[in-house]
Amino acid sequence: FAATLLFGPAMLEAQKPVSIPEEIEWTWEVRPPHPDPKLPNVLLLGDSLSRNYFPEVTKDLAGVANVYLMASSISVGDPRLPRGIREFAAMENVPFRVVHFNNGMHGWGYNETQFKAAFPEFLRVVRSLADSNSNLIWATITPVRPKAFNGATNERIDARNVIANSF
Repeated sequence: FAATLLFGPAMLEAQKPVSIPEEIEWTWEVRPPHPDPKLPNVLLLGDSLSRNYFPEVTKDLAGVANVYLMASSISVGDPRLPRGIREFAAMENVPFRVVHFNNGMHGWGYNETQFKAAFPEFLRVVRSLADSNSNLIWATITPVRPKAFNGATNERIDARNVIANSF
């Protein structure tokens, strides 16, 4: 117990996050072809599910908001994710009135302890996209079919949603 108290924090600091890539890694970024500067900007930040509902959200918000997308297979836990989000924000260089975000359908090589350790940095980066008038919307991780092949289980998804909702 005493060793944990003395060396535990140092051991945590010594463990640097590592990338655990999937067989196929991808990032999909979309910006409005002609954003209207009078309209607020909305960012959908997530994974393949975000990419799937992006076209419908864009249609639903036509004339109401400029809708941007950054979808990626890179997971919370991977040090590339915060860097990628920062690069995307710098490239777009627009304020986002709404950031609708999730992450969790990829990255099953990371255990829930790693997910929890990395979630605060992910959340800090997401918050950096918004100003005091912005809305952040966390979309919980979607359940999977019982025989998912990639390590995803609904028990793990429930655990990750509990972790995300605790911040």
